[in-house]
Amino acid sequence: MKPLNSVNLECVFCHNDVETVKHILLACPFVWRLWSNIVRWWGFQWVMPGSVDGLLQWWYGCSMSKLEKKIWMVIPMATHWSIWRHRNECVFNGLQLEFEALCDILKVRVALWTKALPLQVAAFVNDLVYNLQQVKFCLRSGG
Repeated sequence: MKPLNSVNLECVFCHNDVETVKHILLACPFVWRLWSNIVRWWGFQWVMPGSVDGLLQWWYGCSMSKLEKKIWMVIPMATHWSIWRHRNECVFNGLQLEFEALCDILKVRVALWTKALPLQVAAFVNDLVYNLQQVKFCLRSGG
């Protein structure tokens, strides 16, 4: 067993800060870039919240159509899950995905999780990943 003083507490993504909940799920520059990519994918821009709780409050407070909101609510869960999975792959398997690959995996995860919901969304996974703005338009117009 390793002595406690030899445990590496450094963030596996940026290697510049101690890994805390806030850092690994929100404030790490790598993770912040991921969040920003996902928010842009949805068509929004934002400023980094001060905490993970602040992020979730902002997220859940966004106003949109009922069906859009169902998809929107999947995103934070899928993002946190993807960050944590990627972190564990880095720590335990030495894997380091390219940023764009991680973004694509996250978008596919959001689409698959959305398709698993009991929704009346006719969009295919490919549509949700690559044509999200058209899917959102159809959801708003009832198409």
